[in-house]
Amino acid sequence: ADQTITFADIPNQTVQSASFDLNASASSGLPVSFAVVSGSSATVASSGTVTIVGPGVTTIRASQDGNASFNPAPTVEKTLTINKVAQTITFNALSNAGLQSGTYSLSATASSGLSVSFTSSDPTVASVTGTTLTLKKGGSIIITASQGGDSTYLAAPDVTQPLTVIDDTQQNHIDHQNQSSKDKYLHYICWSY
Repeated sequence: ADQTITFADIPNQTVQSASFDLNASASSGLPVSFAVVSGSSATVASSGTVTIVGPGVTTIRASQDGNASFNPAPTVEKTLTINKVAQTITFNALSNAGLQSGTYSLSATASSGLSVSFTSSDPTVASVTGTTLTLKKGGSIIITASQGGDSTYLAAPDVTQPLTVIDDTQQNHIDHQNQSSKDKYLHYICWSY
């Protein structure tokens, strides 16, 4: 007699998903065997236990070879899509930076635990090395926090924060100039008598 296989669609998984069993049956009641036809993102035991290896698409074939009473069943193939895991960045608002302080420390975290990198929209105002911003002149810039992902995680959406660098060196310079002018003026008065 003829027999058919019913093989349920395989839900998408992530690279962090646990091993799971496939759902398929033969109309004959005989056991169904499984094998990977293409792809390397998962392995499957003939009994139907799937083990995730990495991101990608794997095609799995279900078969039943028949016996004395049943003809081999037409094989059925299903695809399994394994996705990387999404991640997010937490990068809080930045307080104004005073130019006199010279440097400014940046801090952000990724939900993946991977390290976050930073870029400055205008390196002439402030340049980034690692998590340290070197302040060069007054101005307003945008700091971008990024995490590019890896074999497990997708790249995180960038997060930006505005930063104002206040030129607090200018105030001291003006005071100094005024003092210098006063000194010259006093000097002039003293000598004119």
